[in-house]
Amino acid sequence: MVNVQEQIFRSIETIVDKKIEGLAFDKTIEGIIVDASNGESGEYKVRYQDIIFDAYSSINTVKYEQDDNVIVLVPEGNFSLKKSIIGTKENKGEQFLDVVDIMDKIQRIGYNYVDEPEDYAINLEGGKDKEVHFRLRKGDMIADYPGKTNIMIGARIESELKKEVGGDFGIEMQIKYVDTILTYRLSLANLTGNPYKLINKYQSIIFPLPAKQMTEVIGIKGYIKGFKESGHVKFSYIDVQYIKPRDAEGLENLSGEIYCPDGNIFKNGIIDDTQKLTLTMDLYKLGELYTPPATYKWFYADPRVTDEFDSQGRPMKGYDSDGGEGWYYINTSDQDYDANIIEIIDGGKSISITPKAVPNIQTFKCVATVGGQLIGGVSLGFSKVHATQSVVDQTDAINVVIESSEGDVFKEYGNITHTTLECKVILGAEQIDPTKFNYVWSKLTDNGTEEQIAANTQNPQYLTVEVRNDIIDTRTYFCRVYTKN
Repeated sequence: MVNVQEQIFRSIETIVDKKIEGLAFDKTIEGIIVDASNGESGEYKVRYQDIIFDAYSSINTVKYEQDDNVIVLVPEGNFSLKKSIIGTKENKGEQFLDVVDIMDKIQRIGYNYVDEPEDYAINLEGGKDKEVHFRLRKGDMIADYPGKTNIMIGARIESELKKEVGGDFGIEMQIKYVDTILTYRLSLANLTGNPYKLINKYQSIIFPLPAKQMTEVIGIKGYIKGFKESGHVKFSYIDVQYIKPRDAEGLENLSGEIYCPDGNIFKNGIIDDTQKLTLTMDLYKLGELYTPPATYKWFYADPRVTDEFDSQGRPMKGYDSDGGEGWYYINTSDQDYDANIIEIIDGGKSISITPKAVPNIQTFKCVATVGGQLIGGVSLGFSKVHATQSVVDQTDAINVVIESSEGDVFKEYGNITHTTLECKVILGAEQIDPTKFNYVWSKLTDNGTEEQIAANTQNPQYLTVEVRNDIIDTRTYFCRVYTKN
């Protein structure tokens, strides 16, 4: 019996193999210059592993020295072809990215969003400015965007142009976000080396994506501009796709948890406002404590924070894209930052908070950024994890009472001429040290208004009242109590 499913898989595999064989991928290697005596003419001898070969630099303004570590482009991976030095190891930049190397480091997410036939091509001629718009699956790009960190534009390119100042060709895409329009451009003129003489060479560039809502994919085009002499350019197998680095470190299994070594409850913070609690962001990978290099951002819940911009185009105070709306960024560069209330410690991994940071209950959030790679001069693939923790100021019931030394009822012709009023702050069954507070005394006048009569006295919790002069029938006294800070 014929296994139809197996035949289908074999057919697909054959098609994929042929597609790969049809792409003329270049290979980049790292070598060491062993002879720079002919450097003035752009010719160098380079050692790679156990072999020494000739390599050439097409950039007359760049001179290499013996023992320099350089990046060498090997056309189609074939050492019998002319090899070009395209930069030093420390300055590889965005030039002639080795697509095979890139594919080992990145992982495609979804599919190609170019809405044209697979063999679609754009043909442009030098000698006049020209652009050709082509189609994207715009709705799918927007729907698939949440959670994506990077996007790649790539194409197989043929070109035969004479280098000219101001001449440029490539592919340009524009996307609108909530408050801005960003342009992503694969500009071949910006690549070092000689991008004007290409034969079916795959070129690509990777861009980081903002953590904002994507609202519209405006469009994409191939373009050529600024060339006076004619010359042919062709883009084929155009690719627009979300990507991410391969998760070699297992960072997809990363999680975070905020640890409170002294608990998350303040006891009577209104009385002891020097008490501190520590919140620490711990990272875990597959359930095990993990301590990689990381950066941390701390936030507290504030529903007033949005991603809106003011009239001068500045983001709302306290907003940070890692925290998002509803979270205020605790930032030491903020003019309102007060380390006596919230102190960032342990390199940002922890914060120390006092009761002043907790109006009854407050929720804190930490965003940790881990990992990441530099691919083609672009940082990408940082894993971000977050955790939240609520802190409570669980102040026990406090009672304020006023006691009179001679009672609160005085009979006519009595011998009592004065009484002393004492305001006491009671926590549970115990009186709190009265020196922790400021006291303001007042009385209700005969016309029904309140009149202040004493504040911050030598012994602020006491007030002496002359019975015969101050109390006519009935008199009401008030005492307002404030913590000294």
